[in-house]
Amino acid sequence: MELLKLISLTSAALTLVYGLLVLTFIKGWYSLNLFKKGIFTPVTKVSVIVAARDEALNIGRTIDALIAQDYPKNLTEIIFIDDHSTDNTAEIVASYAASGIKLIKLNENQALNSYKKKAIQTAIGSCSG
Repeated sequence: MELLKLISLTSAALTLVYGLLVLTFIKGWYSLNLFKKGIFTPVTKVSVIVAARDEALNIGRTIDALIAQDYPKNLTEIIFIDDHSTDNTAEIVASYAASGIKLIKLNENQALNSYKKKAIQTAIGSCSG
């Protein structure tokens, strides 16, 4: 019987310690300061390069999501590379030209036909400073 009593007391003590530990964690959690977005003025120009081929079903949502970013529009450059699409991907991207979206169509006759190289060349070519 003594062993059973000892086990019961030990279990009760451990349960009490565990409960106090959980309460300490909860108190610590609620005492954390909430994150507050500081005043930050970005100065770095960002180029977003998207290669697309036959993405007419998805490209509109992608462009809308990129345009909706809260980074300053004057520091953002969005370049889409049409990699020989057989659907109307290029036409959809071109319809966003007024929003500052650039479209580059790859052409088999060009010496530089890698979409990565062409996009980087375009982004670097428009850099200033």
